[in-house]
Amino acid sequence: METSTELLEQLKKSQSRRLVKDGIIDDETFVKSPFRILVVLKEVNLGDNTEEIRPINKIFQKWITRRKVDNNWGKTYNRLILGVNSIVTGEYNPSVQESLISFRHCAVVNVNKFGGGAQSKIKTLKAHYGVQKDILRAQLDEINPNIVICGGTYDIIHPLLKEKYNIANLKKVYFDKTIPKKSFWMGDQLIIKYFHPGYAIRNDFYALGLLSAYRSWQSEVGK
Repeated sequence: METSTELLEQLKKSQSRRLVKDGIIDDETFVKSPFRILVVLKEVNLGDNTEEIRPINKIFQKWITRRKVDNNWGKTYNRLILGVNSIVTGEYNPSVQESLISFRHCAVVNVNKFGGGAQSKIKTLKAHYGVQKDILRAQLDEINPNIVICGGTYDIIHPLLKEKYNIANLKKVYFDKTIPKKSFWMGDQLIIKYFHPGYAIRNDFYALGLLSAYRSWQSEVGK
């Protein structure tokens, strides 16, 4: 089976556009982590005017070292960082600066590996998924997450999740009224259908919703 890196190189050769290499943020921490959180987002806020493959995780590593999110990325990532930290620590901390350290337990992948400026419509993203799903499938195998957070991407990648995790046979739970129309599935993995982190929702609601799903999963399967 080809690796995600090999598949990404093949995609680069077929289309002369900028590509993003995404995945595990901190290999040393992630491999030992009991959380192993994978976040699936839509696309990276980058232009596609070069032919390079950009390792996006170096940006995240810089944030962790500096304890500061780049200003133009905060709208998307601040809520996500607070949510990841709530899972890792078991409580909500409103400080992004203090929460960044927990981002080391995380991997972030994008449905669209091309720089899309975070502007693509669902129809366009589904077309990208059709082309790039083999890369995502390889990433799921390589990352082997315990927790999968679909940040506004569940309706795009659910065929792959059904194939990989057989979620149709897992216990499905809906969030309470503070997190409307979202749900999660509990089995060997916790699969969360959730808001994109840039969605207009209070930071504490976003983070505590993720924490509540994690606690339910722990209680259900004895994690």
